[in-house]
Amino acid sequence: MKQIKDLGTELTTPANSDLIPTQQADGTTRHITRENFLQGIGGGNKIAFAQIADIKSQGTNAGVYSTANTTITRDINTVVNSATWLTLNSNIFTLTTGTYIIDALVPGYFISQFRAWIEDSTTAALVLLGTAEYSTVSSVEWSRICGQIIISSEEQSFRVRFRATSSRSETNLLGAAINISGQSEIYTQINIIKVA
Repeated sequence: MKQIKDLGTELTTPANSDLIPTQQADGTTRHITRENFLQGIGGGNKIAFAQIADIKSQGTNAGVYSTANTTITRDINTVVNSATWLTLNSNIFTLTTGTYIIDALVPGYFISQFRAWIEDSTTAALVLLGTAEYSTVSSVEWSRICGQIIISSEEQSFRVRFRATSSRSETNLLGAAINISGQSEIYTQINIIKVA
């Protein structure tokens, strides 16, 4: 433990904690620990972060979208940041009971109009709808899926679905590789924050 002085008041904080300065309404600055800050934005609960993604080897494109106006499941093959409440198997991610904030990005390239969404992998029910996007020959665009998922009784499994209005046989329509030596290609990314 270490003692710090903050506006004449001594505070005791764990030696390994990060301190965050906060501006008060009267203009004074106070410090709180990062842990207490995160608990505060989590409604008093500890929040936790996990990330899953479609990661392919250097120079590998994300894949073919060969039939226009057909719904496909996007690849999710890697747990980047793990958590005990998350599992990933065959493009399906499973969450235990709790409240989650999801922020996902799903790319499309030279594929005209497209959209991604998250659905229940058992019932195919829509859970979170992504933004509608338009991608031309000169741009990669990203359908963003943001929202809250509440699982109240038992674990639930999800997948990312995708649909576009045009198709071609090229392997880069679901994301184009940049091919930088020693770096993997990252396509669909899903950030998951458990808040309760």
